[in-house]
Amino acid sequence: LFVAVNVSGRQIKRGALVSQVSDALARAGADLRCLEIEITEHTLVEDVTANIATLTGLREQGMRIAVDDFGTGLSSLAYLKRLPIDKFKIDRSFVRELPYAAGDVAIVTAIISMARALGLQVVAEGVETDAQRELLARLGCDFAQGYLFGSPMPAHELDPLLRSRNVDWSRAGLASTSEVASNGDAGDVSGSDVCVVGGDTREVCPDAVSASGEEPSHPRCR
Repeated sequence: LFVAVNVSGRQIKRGALVSQVSDALARAGADLRCLEIEITEHTLVEDVTANIATLTGLREQGMRIAVDDFGTGLSSLAYLKRLPIDKFKIDRSFVRELPYAAGDVAIVTAIISMARALGLQVVAEGVETDAQRELLARLGCDFAQGYLFGSPMPAHELDPLLRSRNVDWSRAGLASTSEVASNGDAGDVSGSDVCVVGGDTREVCPDAVSASGEEPSHPRCR
């Protein structure tokens, strides 16, 4: 079980993100390995050198890094290989017309292939239909998130949902989702990030489910 948190360009530019995240996790008693930091591709390209330094600092502490809205920020392939990241999140604009738009199929296929070559995992955002999920699974996408799996809900509603699926919060070092919300800027948990793994009573992953509908292959916190 892990929790993904978006950070803004402003937070990174302040230069204190690494210490702020570490302090927040220490107060919550959470395991650093159970936190995934999401940064948009647009933010990354604003100051590549400084951002690489910040993300490296976070990753060295055990956190995972994901590039959000990938495919929309005009990334330079020259620096993609330098980024200390673990995951690409394919922007929903490339998923919306799947599986019928040949251009989008080609782009998504290319992103997944590039991620594989770089040793990264892939999440498809904005998945709303079984046809989209099935195509993404065939293409080798690791995870999918979207309204096909869950709707927006506040933290106090997510907590009992997870407990009903027998999720043990202690594995992430957290008492409940209220602790997560209390350390952030908002109390709501993104609905597109709430998904039932495998569609049964196994774990709920607050980030995504595998595109095939099976249990995700990402490492679990011990």
